[in-house]
Amino acid sequence: MPQRCPDLPVIYREYTFPGTFPVLLMQGTERSERVDFIHFHNCIEIAFCKKGFMYWNLENEIREISSGSFLLLPPFFTHASYFPLQNVPEVCCDYLFFNPEEILRPFYPKGLPEEFGWCRYMDYPKIFSGESFPEETELLYRIIEEMQEEKECSKEIAAGLIEALLIQLYRNLDGKSDGVFHGNLRAQLFPAIAYMDKNYIQDPDTSFLALLCGLSRTQFLKYFRNSFHQT
Repeated sequence: MPQRCPDLPVIYREYTFPGTFPVLLMQGTERSERVDFIHFHNCIEIAFCKKGFMYWNLENEIREISSGSFLLLPPFFTHASYFPLQNVPEVCCDYLFFNPEEILRPFYPKGLPEEFGWCRYMDYPKIFSGESFPEETELLYRIIEEMQEEKECSKEIAAGLIEALLIQLYRNLDGKSDGVFHGNLRAQLFPAIAYMDKNYIQDPDTSFLALLCGLSRTQFLKYFRNSFHQT
């Protein structure tokens, strides 16, 4: 069950993508006693727990993630993770960071179709088990393998696999009758999110952000808090 935790400092962490390929793969194996800070990115993050189990702070809720599960976190989603000091021989998590608009630009020169932006502004489960999503897990395995081996045309293959992964998740989650996946106010707030993505160094003018979304300042602040669970 999710557990609330005390508020921690929020740090903005930017990962700069190589100019030739806007995607980054990192691996974590360190263990810790607790989370020291939470942070967020201006890109999508997929974290795949390969070995051991992890604790994640997901917008101030603590969740335990077992091996074989992965998370898909949208931009500006506050989070943190760590492997506890557990008595297991190995722990490992692969972290994949990417921007769909940039990585898929060569496939769609006239602009990315709207269905590829669902993970930016739709409400959906952030944790996916390998048993419930075997096809997506297999695609994720292949993406990581291609990026690690760096064979000929690996970048192009990884880009195509990321496209397939986003489509597959969209197919499996869209239109579920149980309400697990549904649109919410984030779609209406997306103009403000896009503006903050490009101007994150500046202090945001909430009246201007509300104007971008066609809302009053009061409505904007209310919708933003309800959608992102923070001011």
